[in-house]
Amino acid sequence: MPQHGPCRLPAPWPSTWTAYTAQGTAIQDLSDPGGDGTYGVSATPAAVDFFNGTSGNLPTVYYAYDSTNQVFFVRMRMRDDPYKTTGNQGPWVEYAWHIVFDLTGDGYKDFVFILDGKSGTQQSPYDDIEAYYHPLARRQDFNSDPCASGGDLVWIHDATDGSACCDFKYSRRDDESGTGGGYLVDVQIPLTAFVNCSGQQILTETTPFMLIFTTSTQNNNPTAKDLVSREPIQWMPASFSLPEISRRFGAEPASIHG
Repeated sequence: MPQHGPCRLPAPWPSTWTAYTAQGTAIQDLSDPGGDGTYGVSATPAAVDFFNGTSGNLPTVYYAYDSTNQVFFVRMRMRDDPYKTTGNQGPWVEYAWHIVFDLTGDGYKDFVFILDGKSGTQQSPYDDIEAYYHPLARRQDFNSDPCASGGDLVWIHDATDGSACCDFKYSRRDDESGTGGGYLVDVQIPLTAFVNCSGQQILTETTPFMLIFTTSTQNNNPTAKDLVSREPIQWMPASFSLPEISRRFGAEPASIHG
């Protein structure tokens, strides 16, 4: 099966976002004047440091769903600007933002979607959105090779298409720093991206799942920088527990239930 997603027009960005919640409370990043260090890493670089606003009480992650176009949207609040203003690669700074889907509640990833700021090159300057599916591994890593080469890469799409700042069509950066909200990273994922290497649809509009959000400055460690979860996590090599939160697409209550 082709590894690149079909050419399509992006779905319109939602006008309303729902804060991702645990037990009815919006999930917020830990408050720390200098940013919270994660996994032994300092708050630098702040472009991949999750944020709860200068007020300390803003939601950190949001979601939305377009049932007409069957597109899932994710929004992540960052402390500093992830937009790369120089060079011919980008437009995202050269780090990565991960959206992890656990479909079984076992605390391990099934799908990982990556907004890959490291993927732009001089020959292909537009950063990618990549999808990996590996439900059997009892750890959070994955094989980044395409399915045809024995890897876990099931879907890839240009996150950007050369559009001017700051709506890059399939991803977007929104500047709320002037009102204390930091910078918002928006990503849209079509439902058709949730497939296995055989092209079988794995996640549908009624499939429950849990979410976790991570950022990284490294290619080989998806949690090297920061993480948004329901509660503090005891870090262990290549393994962490996901929050006990589930969500269904489609005609379900607007809130996320713990």
